[in-house]
This record gives sequence, structure tokens and C-alpha cells, in this order.
Amino acid sequence: MRMMLAIAASDMHRQGYFSSAAEKESTKRRAQYHYELAVQEFRQYLEEHGSANTGLGKPERVLESGSEMIFSIMFLMITYEWYFGHSVKHFQMHIEGVRCLLKAHPEIFITRKIADTILATGSRPDSGMSFIPSQLLLWILYMEISGHPRGLTGSLYNTLIESGHSALHPDYLHQCARIWGRCLWAEEYPDQQILDDMENHRALELLHHAIIIWNKIWQLALGNTNESSMTPETLYAEIMRIRELYSDMFITAKFTSSLSAHRALYTIYFAVCAFEAQILYHRRIFHFKSLPPNNVQRQAVANILDLLYKQYSVEPKLLQRMPWSIFMVMIETEDPIHRDWAEQRLREVRHLHEGNAHINALVDAFVERQRMCPGEMVDLLEILQKEYRRFDGMGVRVF
Repeated sequence: MRMMLAIAASDMHRQGYFSSAAEKESTKRRAQYHYELAVQEFRQYLEEHGSANTGLGKPERVLESGSEMIFSIMFLMITYEWYFGHSVKHFQMHIEGVRCLLKAHPEIFITRKIADTILATGSRPDSGMSFIPSQLLLWILYMEISGHPRGLTGSLYNTLIESGHSALHPDYLHQCARIWGRCLWAEEYPDQQILDDMENHRALELLHHAIIIWNKIWQLALGNTNESSMTPETLYAEIMRIRELYSDMFITAKFTSSLSAHRALYTIYFAVCAFEAQILYHRRIFHFKSLPPNNVQRQAVANILDLLYKQYSVEPKLLQRMPWSIFMVMIETEDPIHRDWAEQRLREVRHLHEGNAHINALVDAFVERQRMCPGEMVDLLEILQKEYRRFDGMGVRVF
């Protein structure tokens, strides 16, 4: 409850729902109070219910005390840091808590043959069978990946892969996440929601791959990959393989009308933009001077711009969830009109999310480099590493 209050108060503070500066400052203090007290109470709970080293006691006790509750609290704390940027140190601490829990008690997550397990339980699945921790862990993974440039160290993705536990593999987590609503509600799950889930399924799979590729590019650039055979070339081959596998998504996105307001199409646009952005990110990190853009990369720029304009013409708020795609197309397009338009879209959302504020800091650094060295390609990795070191050294940032 305290974390919900902290998140609500922080959101009110950021959105500016006040009639006076005093109310705004009071809400900010209230959010910090609830957050800090929630962290303290959670630490006390872990100390009372398990050892200080692992944070938890015997596996049976973990399950009895409620792994879902523990993961829910961790998820809310990480969400708070991800959205509002109270403290990079706390963000890192919560991620480390997740890693410690997974290493000490991987048995919390059970690998199931999902179809057989669900179909064998009848119309309502067994109450002991829950995919909620898998959903929460997947969301935590996504937030950690997007938070890496903000000063986070280590890799939760590597932790999951190196565990060798099939129930912790990111692709299995995604599979569980896609069906947990139907498992929870069973025959009470609305037919319309089932159809909506099915329509969005492949687009969300593509989005999942885009986020994982984002992580692999960053880790490879830092020399922190857990795959010794991975090189920029093999990673690019993987990107092209996924692109071909989901070619229907790219074709659908290209040939749909901008007048369509179907939610499934918005999900496809979102996923395609996210994946195309990784194509641009890969080149900018590994080959920004050595290789000119190829046809795939030029198509990625054109496709992202087309989809951004489509969505903006129907509902400008749709662009709020894809600042990274906007940033990548802004630095890759050679058209100054498109570049200025993309920069303006990023400036409009800079105060909505701590991740948006970070991307706008990258925009500032990029524009400054272009001003100082006109006509030269800007080294994005150098900018990212500089920002990474700055955030990592600051430890605490309060907004």
C-alpha cells in the first residue's frame, strides 16, 4: 500500500496537479516518505522471515510467505525508481535483491508444459498454479534493460540465462506472461479480451525480441556478454533472422491506413518501431564510421518516420511510449525537417518519465556534438558511456 501511495504522489507531483507551489512540494515529500518507509518495512520483513544473506529462509517458507507478494513489492519499488528516478543506488539495490532471490531460490519458478498443465486442470486452473511472478519478473527485466544507460551495473538477463533454469529463461517468462490473465480468470475471462490477446500476441513477441536485442547490443558494446561467440556480425545476423520471422508485422505496419484506430495496429506500430530502432542502434554503436547505411537501415529510418507520423496524426499521446525509437530516428535521418520534428516530440515528453528525461539529456549531448563538429558522425556510444558514468557516480538523484 505504501508503494502505491508513493507512486501516486510522485505521479501527481510530476503531472503538476496542484494549485500552489506549497502543495507540490508537500506531495513530493509525501511520496519520498512513503517510499522510504516502504523500503524500511520490507527490509524488516525479510530479516524476520529469513536470513540476512539470502533475504529469505527455507524454500517452503518462501512459498508459504507468498512469493507473489515479495515479487509484487520488488516490482513496485523498481517501478518507482524506473519512473521517477529517486535514486540510481536504490534502483540498483532492488535489482540486486531480485538477483539474490533468484540465485538462492530458483525453485520459486517452476517449468511447466503450459498447454498440458492448463488443459488438465479443467475450466478453472489450480489455485496453486500462478504465472504472476513470471509476469512481474519479465516486467522487471524490461525495466532493468531500459535503465542500463542510467547507471545500472550487471545484467539481470545474464543472471537468468546463466541460471540454466528453463523457468527463468526470458522467452519462457514471456510465454507465461501472455496467458496469465486467462489462467487467473478461466471461464470468466471475457471473450473480447481473449480476442484482443490473440490479435496482439505476435506484435508483443516482436517487442520482446526488440528489448532483448537492445540489451544484447549494450552488453556487447561494454564487453559484458555471456555468449563468447557473439560479435557485432553474429548479432546483426540474429536481428535479420528475427526480422524475417516477423515479416508479417513489418508488412502490416507499412500498408495499413493512418486513419485506423484499432488497438492491435497500435501494438504492431509500437513493436515494429522498437525493433527497427535496434537496427539503427546496432549500426550507430558498432559501425557508425566504418560502414555506410545499407538498404535495411535506410528502410528502418523511413519506416519509423512513417509510423510515427501515422500515430501522431491519429493520437499524439501514442508517441509517449516510444522515446527511444524517436531518438534513434532523430539521429539517423538526414532530413533536417524530420530531425527537428522528432526532437520536438521528445522535448514534449521529457517531464513525463525519468527515462524520457534521460533520452532528452542524450539529445542535448548529441546536438552539442553536432554543433561543435558539423558534418561529422557523432559517436553515440561515447555519449552513452559518458552519461552512464555520470549517473553511476551520482548515486542519488531526486526530482
